Amino acid sequence: VLDTRSLAEELVPDFEAFVKNELKLNVDHTPLSQRPQSINDGKTGVCNYFLKGHCWKGNNCIYRHLTREQSERIQSDNRTIVCKHWLRGRCKKDDNCEYLHEYDLEKMPKCQFFAKDGVCNNGDECDYRHVDPEQRVKECPWYARGFCKHGAKCRSKHVRKLICPLFQFGFCPDGPNCRKEHPRFDLPKMHSDVNPTAFVAGPQVGQGFMPPQMQQ
Repeated sequence: VLDTRSLAEELVPDFEAFVKNELKLNVDHTPLSQRPQSINDGKTGVCNYFLKGHCWKGNNCIYRHLTREQSERIQSDNRTIVCKHWLRGRCKKDDNCEYLHEYDLEKMPKCQFFAKDGVCNNGDECDYRHVDPEQRVKECPWYARGFCKHGAKCRSKHVRKLICPLFQFGFCPDGPNCRKEHPRFDLPKMHSDVNPTAFVAGPQVGQGFMPPQMQQ
């Protein structure tokens, strides 16, 4: 007597393998919340079918398979950036795009050519933001020497740099072309609106210290 039940059980794994490998269909019935997902898999866009519960393309889908919570979190993060494809008139997602479709100069991505060379061939017609080097926050000279008393309240930029170990020992063969920091121990120049005596310790705040033999 032919046992149809046992025969069916033997054929099921082969059939599932055929569906997965040959037809490229997804037969995974694991709940969405239990499926391992990778956000940074190199794919762009979010699969609307997967958001609704199932995508028959499985891992071969060209869009990302994310849960609704993951999709909303990514959209909220990316909604501060202007869509670079929309700038060129090539975005096909319309209102479903996770990036902004608007001309907001403050949210525009920076022009890499202008940032690097200070010149952009597109000029005023460039779709990207041109940041004037003079308007950038300048580096704090005191922090560059090792310490800034203003700390996080400093109006200048505190840039952390990796100090060159060869320079610390006395000589670096790369000289000014070294990619690491060669610390300078000369005092930075004061701004015109800064009182130099305010940085000198003394018996009274804002006054310089004078030796007793010079005091009258």
